[in-house]
Amino acid sequence: MPRSKNLFVDFDIDMQREDAYSGPFVFSLTPMGKPTLLELSQQYFDAADTLVESIKTQRIEDYKVAYPTLYLYRHSFELILKFITDSNENTHNLNTLTDNFIAYVSKHHNQTVPNWIKESLKELAKTDPTSTAFRYAEDKYNGKKQPPSSVDDVYVYVVNFQSRMNDLYKALYRVATYFAKTSTEQLIKEMAREVK
Repeated sequence: MPRSKNLFVDFDIDMQREDAYSGPFVFSLTPMGKPTLLELSQQYFDAADTLVESIKTQRIEDYKVAYPTLYLYRHSFELILKFITDSNENTHNLNTLTDNFIAYVSKHHNQTVPNWIKESLKELAKTDPTSTAFRYAEDKYNGKKQPPSSVDDVYVYVVNFQSRMNDLYKALYRVATYFAKTSTEQLIKEMAREVK
């Protein structure tokens, strides 16, 4: 494995590998390989799930990765909502993005987003509305003109949280990937059935 004095380097033929699990291990950040918001969302989600699996297999203590795990999950939802609504809006406000998603589904597909999806997104937004609470352990914007506020005194059952996040992400991922392929009405009905 070559060592470099630089953190970021140009492509080298020695970086080639047989598959995704053989070495050398290389992050490829290229314009051609730039992920879509959906793909990027999946990467953040997978990273969060990987941290939770590390907790469950006792490779790391839960308190050591609490905020990064919560942030990665939250950011994955921010990105997938922006992807679904094709939003160029420069906001990290999860309430705004959720409202945009609900309006988009209603306007463009004449459907209602199931309550469990709305409630789950709004619950995440309540704890970290502006995408700073999980990054900095306080809501730095807190209404933009207010002083920062800390995260409320809450606790998270990690395994339950992971399960809920997986249910929510699967539903939104299906929306993201099937709007163009499947009848929206059929899709929304399927999403509602899956949770019952």
